Amino acid sequence: MLCCFVAPDHADWDKYVSEFMFALNSFKHDATKFSPSKLFLGRDIKGPGEWMEMLQDVGGVAHKDMLAAAGKNMGKQREHNKVPFDKRRSKVKVTINDRVLLKSHPLSNLKRNFSAKLAPKWRGPFIVKAQLSPVNFVIESEEGSDKRIAHVEQLKLIL
Repeated sequence: MLCCFVAPDHADWDKYVSEFMFALNSFKHDATKFSPSKLFLGRDIKGPGEWMEMLQDVGGVAHKDMLAAAGKNMGKQREHNKVPFDKRRSKVKVTINDRVLLKSHPLSNLKRNFSAKLAPKWRGPFIVKAQLSPVNFVIESEEGSDKRIAHVEQLKLIL
């Protein structure tokens, strides 16, 4: 969420931390079916401008019951997520002359006001030139300026 919001100059990301904390703590997660604030505080948190209103009750659901339900929901979500994860992992097929993106691993640089956490996650496009093993490929940038060996886990097909 933060990497999509911050401008190209990564120096001012910290100005928005409180807004993002509120957003992350107040929305209902798929895994637990509750917001983190509801789980840990027993109530929904107030948004900016609502802090002066009276606090609301939990609303009939006991906190221990809510935590038990959240644990059960997380187990269901884990099983739900396993199916697409396994499907995605087994269907990675890269062939010669495919266009791919390469997973990026940038380093932060304080002097240039560059934060690696806010940088693009993929670089490219690259063209697959050769297959060295079942999982290693030689890739080259479309301009021909960058040639390297990459593991299939670091590649994403461009369709």
